[in-house]
Amino acid sequence: PDRAARIALGACALTAWDLFLDPQMTRLGLWTWHVPGPYRGVPLSNFVGWLLVSLLVMVLIDGITAGRATASAGLVCLYTTMAVMETVGFAVIFTPPDPLVAALGGACMGTFAVAAWVGIGRRSRAWQT
Repeated sequence: PDRAARIALGACALTAWDLFLDPQMTRLGLWTWHVPGPYRGVPLSNFVGWLLVSLLVMVLIDGITAGRATASAGLVCLYTTMAVMETVGFAVIFTPPDPLVAALGGACMGTFAVAAWVGIGRRSRAWQT
């Protein structure tokens, strides 16, 4: 994808991770909101904030790498591992389990992980030919 698409996709992937992080921090009593929101007490404005900060982070990374950044297998492996661990954690390990967070967070992070692996595979095949 072009630079703008990479920035947007990266920001969305980071925000997808927050579908796990905020419910986890709320569950532990580390984060609270004066007006609880619809997603396990998390207001939707919080996700908008994460998206904006993630956009800024991705713009900075793009600027530092001069637009040459591509998905690295190491980073995609880390992201995939976190998606799997968070999904399993919310599905069966945390007490009580939270199937909604496991399903929604797992689907969102999983989608970005699969897309990144597909992109890495395509680049690898193109390089070999």
